[in-house]
Amino acid sequence: RPGIQAPILDIRIHEPELLSDGYIFIAPFHAAQSGPYIFDTNGSLVWSGFGVAGPANVYNFHVCSYRGADHLCFHAGTQTRTYSKGHGVVMDGQYRVVKTVHAAAEGLPSDLHEFRLNDNGETALMTIYQPRQLDLRKYGVTSGLGWVLDSMFQEVNITSGELLFEWRSLDHVPPEMGYHALNISEEGQTSETAWDFFHINSVDKGHEGDYLISARHTNCIYKISSQTGSILWELNGKNSTFTMPGFNFSWQHDARWILENETTSVISLFDNSRRSHDEVGNLYSSGKFITLNHVTNIATLDKEMLSPDTSTGQLSTQSQGNMQLLPNSNLFFGWGAEAHISEHLPNGTPVWHAVFGQEQNPNSYRAFKAPWKGDPGLTTPAIWAYGRTNTSRTVVYVSWNGATEVEAWNVYAGESSGSSLQLAALRAPKDGFETTIVLDQHYPWVTVEAVGKDGNPIRNSSVLKTFIPGGEIVPSCGEMHCLGPPAKESKDERLGGLSLSTVETWTVFGLVLIVFTVTSRYLWASLALRRSNEYLKVEDSQNDFALQGQSQQ
Repeated sequence: RPGIQAPILDIRIHEPELLSDGYIFIAPFHAAQSGPYIFDTNGSLVWSGFGVAGPANVYNFHVCSYRGADHLCFHAGTQTRTYSKGHGVVMDGQYRVVKTVHAAAEGLPSDLHEFRLNDNGETALMTIYQPRQLDLRKYGVTSGLGWVLDSMFQEVNITSGELLFEWRSLDHVPPEMGYHALNISEEGQTSETAWDFFHINSVDKGHEGDYLISARHTNCIYKISSQTGSILWELNGKNSTFTMPGFNFSWQHDARWILENETTSVISLFDNSRRSHDEVGNLYSSGKFITLNHVTNIATLDKEMLSPDTSTGQLSTQSQGNMQLLPNSNLFFGWGAEAHISEHLPNGTPVWHAVFGQEQNPNSYRAFKAPWKGDPGLTTPAIWAYGRTNTSRTVVYVSWNGATEVEAWNVYAGESSGSSLQLAALRAPKDGFETTIVLDQHYPWVTVEAVGKDGNPIRNSSVLKTFIPGGEIVPSCGEMHCLGPPAKESKDERLGGLSLSTVETWTVFGLVLIVFTVTSRYLWASLALRRSNEYLKVEDSQNDFALQGQSQQ
């Protein structure tokens, strides 16, 4: 499938007997083909969703429950500075969009930082960023009203679109509570450069109905009353309800409820501990489990998990990231801007670790792991058949984007495309995303049948004529395939900071310069020698003339 340019997973750690069940879900952006992707733990592609969101990027790609069945959820939007403008998307097991979810009330676009279904898919939580004008004189903006980003979240009814709850940061948290100081040369002057003092980046709903939110720029986690919108408690930041002996966090993401009762709350979060090269808290990023005692107002760090070791040590990621508690109590991490993903035992030992898209240097806002059943029944398997000559064995390449239930492939082949096709390969095992099947002889026509895990046929591909190369391309073709044309020079082909064409140009120039220098020196030496000889001849003749004069005297 040359049209699919999925990021490559470079697996560094793989302990299959210690892993939870499920597939890997990431949504790289800044990639050759940005979009949602599903992989298995062997690193094989399962589904490429490139193009499913059109020109928009995809964020927060994960399995969600909608109307009693597993679906795929993500935010599709266009990024604007530190947030995005878009909407939520729900897809079914056939990879069809069955619902788009928009923010309610003022009709603002929703934001990438959260799109999360609740109550078995009846409602959705989503974040929103709205530029608003505010008197910012005490922060340095003296020429009229300044601009601030109001971090918001909403809970909406998915079916009706009704607004169920809305919360705005500016109604409850003054801008001076943030650690991201206003730089008036870059922010606060226009709606496009509104000051992001709060930066909401996760919303979770507890079993009692209250909300847990994370604000990256205040270094704080808040519990929000679902009745009044008031802040019930704050963890960390400039006005913490709790003391935090022996630990801290900063620039965090992905705060989640783990347990909650009248006296105790347990939460998890992804502690970036870094926002830039100059804004660093702890040395490394980590996942943290924290217990809050509501009687003593003391917060206790229960568990901290660092990344697997890398060539540069453990990871410190300055943006994005998440930690997911899996059903078997393992933990799955997306390391945000570092493009690492990993699974850990409850004690923190890494049992799976991969780096994705090293050739492209992409980001994935979050990463998840979950069981998934994909049945792209509205499409057919993709097939390509090749034979070097009309007597060579036929080689068949087959894949079915998104199909998780295919166990094997049956190949039918024959002399024509009609009903005379006969079984040529029985239950060839599926091997990763694309399976290569070599038949025992040449067949002009082939088709492939997908076989399910239960042994029953699922769907057939189209009937395809076997490609036989001819003419000038034959010498570049082998028994398995033909090579493509030589790659053209591009500006991306670099060597020591120079393009290959530049290197070649300077090499030729250097050779010409050497030849010119050597030739010039030879000519100058010859000329000097000739002039020297001429000078000696003149000098000898003068001496002869002088001697003749002396003899005459």
